[in-house]
Amino acid sequence: MEIGDIMNRTAIYGRPDATLREAAGWMRVFGLSSLPVCFYGRLIGRLTEALVIQFAARRSTVLVRDVMETEVHFCFEDQEIVDVSQSMIDERIDQLPVLDADLQFVGNVSLEKLMSALNRSPAHELWAASRRTPLFWQRLLRGAGHNARTAT
Repeated sequence: MEIGDIMNRTAIYGRPDATLREAAGWMRVFGLSSLPVCFYGRLIGRLTEALVIQFAARRSTVLVRDVMETEVHFCFEDQEIVDVSQSMIDERIDQLPVLDADLQFVGNVSLEKLMSALNRSPAHELWAASRRTPLFWQRLLRGAGHNARTAT
C-alpha cells in the first residue's frame, strides 16, 4: 500500500509572506502542530508551534519566511507505507508533508493514519512489515501512544 492511498489530500499550507499571527491562526483553526510552507505549490519550509511560541511577542510583524525551518522531512505519494513509517519513527515525526512526482505539495500523512493502514493491510504487506526489527515495532507502538515491551 502506498502513501497516496491513505494520505490526507486536503493540502493546508502557509505562505512565506504571511505574518506569524496569520499562520498561528491557521494552525489553531485546523488543529496543526506544524504548518507546511509553500511557494507556488513547492514545499519550502515548515512552521512549528515552538517557533510560534518563540516569536509570540512579535507575531504581528514577523513573517513566516523569516522564522520557518527550511530543512523539512517529507515523503512521496508513491512510497510504501511501511518505509515511511520507519522514517517517521526514526526521526520522531508525527506528520509528514506529501509531494507528488513533480515535487508539488499534495497533502500530508500522520503516524496515526499509517498505524491504521498497517492494521488493515493485506497479508503480504504485513509479512513485509513483519521483517522489520523488534525495535521498529517498539518505536511504532510508542509513537502511537502504546507502551511496547519485548516478550521475554
